[in-house]
Amino acid sequence: MLCDFCNLEGDGWCGIQMKRVPPEKYLTLSPIKLLTRYHRPPIKFMLLLTIVISITVQIIAFSSIKTYYGSSNNLLMSSVFLPGSKDLLDSMNGKIENTFYTIQDFLGSIKAVSTNFYEFPENSIGYYDFVYDDHNNITKPQITIEFYEHLYLNKFDYKKIVSKKFRTETHELTLENPLGPFTKHKSDIRDYLANFRKATIVLKLKNILRGKLPRCFIWTIQITYDFSSSGGTIVTHITTKSKEINQKKMIKYQLKSQHTITIFLIFILSIWLFTLSIKSLIFEYNLSKKTYKKLLERKSLSFHSDQFSSSGAFKQAFYHFWNIWQIPTCILLILSQVIYFVREMGSNAIPEYLVSFFLGLSAFFAWCSLIGYFQWYPKYYSLINVLSRSLPKVLRYIFGSLPLFFGYAFLGTIFFGSYSEYFATIDQTCVTLFAVLNGDVVRDTFTMIYNKSSGMAVFSRIYLYTFVCLFIYAWVNVFVSIAEEAFISILKDPKPINLTGKANLKKFISKTGQLSKRDDGIPKSKGTRSAIFISKDKSSFWGTNDNSRLLNLSGRIGSLNNNLNQSSSDSQDTSSVSSDADIETTPLLNVKTIKKK
Repeated sequence: MLCDFCNLEGDGWCGIQMKRVPPEKYLTLSPIKLLTRYHRPPIKFMLLLTIVISITVQIIAFSSIKTYYGSSNNLLMSSVFLPGSKDLLDSMNGKIENTFYTIQDFLGSIKAVSTNFYEFPENSIGYYDFVYDDHNNITKPQITIEFYEHLYLNKFDYKKIVSKKFRTETHELTLENPLGPFTKHKSDIRDYLANFRKATIVLKLKNILRGKLPRCFIWTIQITYDFSSSGGTIVTHITTKSKEINQKKMIKYQLKSQHTITIFLIFILSIWLFTLSIKSLIFEYNLSKKTYKKLLERKSLSFHSDQFSSSGAFKQAFYHFWNIWQIPTCILLILSQVIYFVREMGSNAIPEYLVSFFLGLSAFFAWCSLIGYFQWYPKYYSLINVLSRSLPKVLRYIFGSLPLFFGYAFLGTIFFGSYSEYFATIDQTCVTLFAVLNGDVVRDTFTMIYNKSSGMAVFSRIYLYTFVCLFIYAWVNVFVSIAEEAFISILKDPKPINLTGKANLKKFISKTGQLSKRDDGIPKSKGTRSAIFISKDKSSFWGTNDNSRLLNLSGRIGSLNNNLNQSSSDSQDTSSVSSDADIETTPLLNVKTIKKK
């Protein structure tokens, strides 16, 4: 057996004495049993565990520094440049926003933004500074205004509006003129604002993230005043994004940092794990192909029948699902580390949200891969067993009830969206109904959609009463009962885990007959030899041959025996003697032991 460390047969430089692992044992034994019986170290498990620990430490460090740094700056900028704004908990659209109702409030906000910008570096406790251009001038705040040219209330001409929707103007906000273009329009400010569609202010500031390795960032703050969202109000929201300044002199220090060392460690281990996973899949494919070919040569099974017309289902029975799962896991790990490394070297071509996305997704896949090693221990694998049994019924049940749910969603949006934020859009309505379905904000929803109009008030009550009765009392309970039924069925009739593809192997057994349960094909005594029979026609599943090995899938579902080492000539001197004591039977298995005379 080749050593996974040194790739040598037997004793390698690693000092581990490797024993040859039969193919059936490789497919059916847990890594711990392979270690104790055949001295085969669980290399893939150790690699995966090391990767999981490393990427967990990496994400903790990433979130504790950059995520906290970013969130604290967002709160700071919103409190300085958009005071009185709602936080994310109160906002319906996930943005930090504020609402203005009068012209004075709007102009006061513009003036406060401009004034606070020029005073912020002096008053802030943090280390902030202005961004300077090539001529060493401060990059001043700019306001960009989009407005219609032909939008008049008394003379509404739709053709002129369509011919040219709006035009754009950009102005600077200075300390001497904090209102910018609004200063010269004080006399006709009402008519000037009447044509507005949107106004956007962009600010830029520099800040240093102080740590073991100080890093400089340019923060871009964008404040948007939306005049088109709703009548009579100006909805304002603030967004921030950071851009790290590329300093080539810092690269040599970044290469020695702990973050970079962790990146290289995860990258190398992921490539190693990816190679071993591909190797395992190739081994399983070749094994299934060889077994299928032998079955065709022996003419033991009718593979060309309507019931089993292709070898695809048979081959898939040999594959571990978690081996396949590890391949996209390794690809995501490698890709995330490359992106993170490029970002750490100061490149601004990759945005930070992309780094966060790939790091989080790769960590999710890596942690889920650990579940595959619980499949040899049914008590710890019960969740996956319950999901595998209940998921088909649950999905059918969900798809069958989706039309009713969306019917309530569209009905609620049409009736209550005009005066309730909870039902303003289809998306918000679905979120509200899903929260009500789980018993959250039920009382608040009743209050939010209650209208003073007697007809709408009664309808709102009927709407929520029927929804709660249908989805909480009926839908949720049926959903839970399906999962509970699957869990109880596992407790009463614990069918073993198919380590190599439960659905395909079960289908294979049902089409071809019952397989042997014997753990290996080596006779227990000198006077016995084993043979496997198909229950339908009692013919041999695999003929005997001196050098032939039967593939053993000896999990609790069944096995294909791979060690019939008696010569075919011995069969002429033997005859079958069968009795009740000589037959081992299970609901899925049927083995006959034939003794020599």
